[in-house]
Amino acid sequence: MASVDIMARSTSSAAATNITLYFSANVYSEIQASGRDKGRENGIAVFNKPWKNVVGTLYHEINEFRTDADVNDAIQNNSNDFLGWTSRSGREVSDQPIFAETNLNQVFKEVKASTSSKRVPVQFMYSNAVHGAEGPISSPHA
Repeated sequence: MASVDIMARSTSSAAATNITLYFSANVYSEIQASGRDKGRENGIAVFNKPWKNVVGTLYHEINEFRTDADVNDAIQNNSNDFLGWTSRSGREVSDQPIFAETNLNQVFKEVKASTSSKRVPVQFMYSNAVHGAEGPISSPHA
């Protein structure tokens, strides 16, 4: 994730406002099919179709930029409240389940979409209850 401070101006007002824009740049995820990098993984490539790998990567990044640290705000406000979610070892929220599992197929899976019978690729998040990646469950842990 990256951020940039920009000045925004509304079309209905002459007043300018400073805002911070957060964004992420994502890679095309696949197993290289040919050339000198044949068989090499680029990005997160765990699904059988390239578009699913791209969605898995985007899902991973969305979870990170929703929870990533805003170090500038933490410094300016002298408060760790702006530092987002990280593990005790400093891993971001979407990286922790990847490092906790030995197989990426335990972290990235296809689940049934809530509004149709189609299956969509997602990344499971880290669960303190199971000390690893966990997907949709039927009821909360006790």
